[in-house]
Amino acid sequence: MQRGFTLIETVIVIAILGIAATLAMPMIGNFLAAHELDYAARNLAADIRYLQQLSINDPDNKADYKMFIQNNEYRITWYNATNPLNPMPEDTFKRVVLPASVSIVSPPQQLKFGSTGAPLKGTSILLQSTKGGYKYVVVASITGRVRVSDTADTE
Repeated sequence: MQRGFTLIETVIVIAILGIAATLAMPMIGNFLAAHELDYAARNLAADIRYLQQLSINDPDNKADYKMFIQNNEYRITWYNATNPLNPMPEDTFKRVVLPASVSIVSPPQQLKFGSTGAPLKGTSILLQSTKGGYKYVVVASITGRVRVSDTADTE
């Protein structure tokens, strides 16, 4: 007596695996889009904290650090403000392009912090995935706390 699989059993198993793989593909796509959205939101929050630290570490305001936010990218820029009559040209030292599945829906034009680490204006930045997910990067108006959230509450 032989202990092997018949051709029909093998074909049925392969067909079942094919159907299962076909059903799993949309879930994998949604998972990847959600992961890219979460990654982009956390990366943006980390870069905002970095901008905040740059501003705190320059108490004499000799340099002016800003973040310019657009729909698919953001830039951190600075210029040397030691001589107001002849400042150095503005220079972008970090530029981040978001993944293709993520866009910034409601960006503020720019974000700037004072020397205490408090923002000049609190804001909420909405990131959206092409699959319909949302994440907010919230900058508190008084304390400057930066967090990633599912809601736009700026407190």
